[in-house]
Amino acid sequence: TRVVVTSSAHVYGTNGDAEPLREDRALAPAGAYGRSKVDVEVIAREHAAHLAIVTARAFHLIGPGMPAGLLVPDLLAALRADVDPISMRGADGLRDFLDVRDGARALVDLAVSAFETPTVVNVCSGRGTRVSDVARGLIARSGHSRDLRFAPGSPLPLVGSNERLRRLVRFEPRHDLDATLDWIWRERA
Repeated sequence: TRVVVTSSAHVYGTNGDAEPLREDRALAPAGAYGRSKVDVEVIAREHAAHLAIVTARAFHLIGPGMPAGLLVPDLLAALRADVDPISMRGADGLRDFLDVRDGARALVDLAVSAFETPTVVNVCSGRGTRVSDVARGLIARSGHSRDLRFAPGSPLPLVGSNERLRRLVRFEPRHDLDATLDWIWRERA
C-alpha cells in the first residue's frame, strides 16, 4: 500500500540559504509546527518496512479558502477592513509559493506513480518569491494602494528544489503566481 505522508518545509527550519533546499538537507525545525512534522516523518519511517511511504514536504501552498492566521487570508481581511498601513507579522522573506491545485496534483501523482519507496519529496515550485510580491499582487487586485510594513530583519530563504518531484512524476506547475492571485481574488468572498 502506498501512503503519502504530508509533511512541511518547516522541517528545514533555519537551514535555508541561497541554494534551494533539497530533501537531503539537515532538518532544523525552529518551532512547534516544524518539530511536529519531524515527529510525523519519524513515525512514517518506522512503518516503511510494511508500507510504501512517500513523505511529501509541502512548501507554501496558496489558494482561496485558507484559514485565518495565514498570510493570504490575513491580508484579505486587512483589505476588507480598509487597514492602511498593513502591518505584516514577519519580515519580508523569500518563500516558495505553489498554487494549491498544483500541490494537490503533485500529491495524487506521488500516490499513483511507480517509483521506489520510501522516499522524501519536496512539493514546491522551485522558485523564490518575496512575501511582499504576494502581498502587493493582492493589493493591486483590490484597486487601492496600501502601505506595507514588515517586521525588521532578513529571514533566511525558504525555497525548495523540486528536482526530485520533477524526476519522479514529471511535475511542472501549471499555475503561475499571477494566475493563483487572480483565482484568490475572484474567490475571496
